[in-house]
Amino acid sequence: MPVYNKLVAVVYGASWEQLEALREKKAEARGGFQDRVYLIDVSEGV
Repeated sequence: MPVYNKLVAVVYGASWEQLEALREKKAEARGGFQDRVYLIDVSEGV
């Protein structure tokens, strides 16, 4: 786990487990990056 994830948990007064549970809940609701789909380009003025 990256150090910044631990830092976020400490700053907001949460445990790593609470932070991970929230991440999983948001991934279920919004979708995650399991399919590795990324935005590559944006056309402006279309």
